[in-house]
Amino acid sequence: MIHALGNRICAVSAVLAGSAFLLGAPILQAAPGLGFGAELRHWVVDLDGDISIDTSTIVGTKIDAENTLDMDTSKTALDAEVWFRLFSNRFNFSWVNLKNTGNRNLTQSVVFDGTTYTAGTTVDSRLELEVLDGTFERPIPFVGEWGDFSVNMLLGAKLINFEGEIESAVLSTTEEVQAPVPQVGLSLRGKISPVEFYAGVKGVAIDLSDVSGHMLDARGEIGVGRLYGFAVKGGYRYLGFAIESDDAELDLVYSGPYATLSYEF
Repeated sequence: MIHALGNRICAVSAVLAGSAFLLGAPILQAAPGLGFGAELRHWVVDLDGDISIDTSTIVGTKIDAENTLDMDTSKTALDAEVWFRLFSNRFNFSWVNLKNTGNRNLTQSVVFDGTTYTAGTTVDSRLELEVLDGTFERPIPFVGEWGDFSVNMLLGAKLINFEGEIESAVLSTTEEVQAPVPQVGLSLRGKISPVEFYAGVKGVAIDLSDVSGHMLDARGEIGVGRLYGFAVKGGYRYLGFAIESDDAELDLVYSGPYATLSYEF
């Protein structure tokens, strides 16, 4: 389901921008108080991560994505977002799929979800994280707006789908975890013509009986002007998870610069 929703966000982003270009952006006008937009970000992502998958009776090995499995930790990803605005209220929906793969002759034995891969075994590995994000954004009452600047509160949730796989010539083990994660945060938006900028941070810390950890998603970007609703921007994003449960431990950080093509009307 999360992949299907992500594909729809990508499709809507592309259709909005493509329609505006083909039909002539000046003819697309939102009603007073309303706004719509789409952004496509080309993200150059570096992964720094450790994972450990246990069973009820077997403790898993703490696996370093690069050093243990020789994963390609530098990748590019498409990060798509659509949003709509109703007066001062903004609703943002985004999706990103992050996939890293590796191939290595193991230098140590690895236990993954109860299956042991002995040293000297050649394995293929895959680590995939898919994130669907929905966020409500609104200026903080009484202090949030000054002309073209606003300080905003952020409320929302992420739907996270994690999948890890290790495969040898005779064994194959896959583990999948899907969970909703609430989030709160702050953002700053502003414009000093022809420059516009954004900075935002969202996160959560949890400590329950069966799961504990934290999540942090921070992004900052700057763009130059708008021509017929289009703008080109550049920025940097940090997305980090540290989660521990009875049968899994994930410590993943995705970070790097990105370039954005955006359109709004």
